[in-house]
Amino acid sequence: MQHVPQLPAKPQNTQLSAAVTRLPVRWLENWQPNEAVPVSIETVRNAIVQHEAALMPADIRAVAVELDRVLAVHGTPADWEGKVDDYLEAFEGVPLDLVQKACKNARLNLKFFPKPAELRAPILDELAERRHALRRLRTAEVKAAPRLPEPPRQRTPEEIAAAAAMVEAVSKLDAAPKAMPTDRSDLRPEDDDRRAAIQRVQEQTRAFRRIPKPWEQAQ
Repeated sequence: MQHVPQLPAKPQNTQLSAAVTRLPVRWLENWQPNEAVPVSIETVRNAIVQHEAALMPADIRAVAVELDRVLAVHGTPADWEGKVDDYLEAFEGVPLDLVQKACKNARLNLKFFPKPAELRAPILDELAERRHALRRLRTAEVKAAPRLPEPPRQRTPEEIAAAAAMVEAVSKLDAAPKAMPTDRSDLRPEDDDRRAAIQRVQEQTRAFRRIPKPWEQAQ
């Protein structure tokens, strides 16, 4: 029976020994991006670390081991050498625990060796859910991050010179003598003498053209 081609040995790591368990984030289920984040930013960042670990892609050697177990149950398909890359690609970017879940389903529930799409089908929803949760957590991290005040912008030499010139111009205007009309009726003291008031009216109307009275026109 022809199995998955043997790959170079690689030291065992935590990903190969045990699948990462995704921890639920209950506050994230009902949280909306337009709302304040109900937990501290440290809590958000810890959840991001956990979800990133739960999405860590499986090593190709671990994928080969799981596919080899499926081959042991269903037998090797025809032209397996030409198809093996398609099956390895089907699990590209997929975490180890989901690879194991998909291959276990193929061993226990399928009567024939599955196609790549059939192999991935049982894990697609959970994979999409994990990725969506991680995106929301990163959005929450941005929302929860403290906003530092922006430092004051340094003025350019040109702006400083323009401001100094404006201050100097205003100072010169303030120091200049104020012009005042020599004769202003609103500053003239009120004249209670009726005769003086009549005389002033006559002086003001002297230049007007006199309109002759009706009886003067008849003469």
